[in-house]
Amino acid sequence: MTKTSAYGAVAIAMLGVGCKTEAQKKHDAIHAEVMALAEQTPIARQYRACKALAKGNLFDGPDDPQQTACAMWVSMAQQVYMDSLVDDKPRLLSHPPLRYPEQLRRARIEGRAVVRVIVDVTGRVEPTAIKVVRSDNPAFDRPAMDMMLGARFEPGRVTGRPTRVLLDYTVEFRMPR
Repeated sequence: MTKTSAYGAVAIAMLGVGCKTEAQKKHDAIHAEVMALAEQTPIARQYRACKALAKGNLFDGPDDPQQTACAMWVSMAQQVYMDSLVDDKPRLLSHPPLRYPEQLRRARIEGRAVVRVIVDVTGRVEPTAIKVVRSDNPAFDRPAMDMMLGARFEPGRVTGRPTRVLLDYTVEFRMPR
């Protein structure tokens, strides 16, 4: 093998390294987004505080109630399930009235917004974990988010226990007929 062809073989091998399919790139992007949303929640903040207490050995012995509480927070903070992985998906029970943007109502423009949320174990949407992932019109974004923030769900369940679930919910904006 000549020196030139050896360099060419190395270059071709390097092109294949680190190449990802579109599906893998999409999966990685969704995973990063889920982790970023989960890190903003109050449970995640409590988890980080508990980790700091444990690292600094700041508990008052093994009977310290704060240590017991932290043990519960640690397991809860790390579990956010995709809706496709739970036994029972969150089910919408109620929501506040959807406010149709006035300019779009007058223009008779319909559409939808897809909102990504984390539904907690009580069936409420975590306020710091909400994001519009797709929308037919930017004017639909805020009303869709407001509706989801006030929504109540039957929580998702894994092996019969309520759990935090990442959910994409489509909010439809339709004119009355």
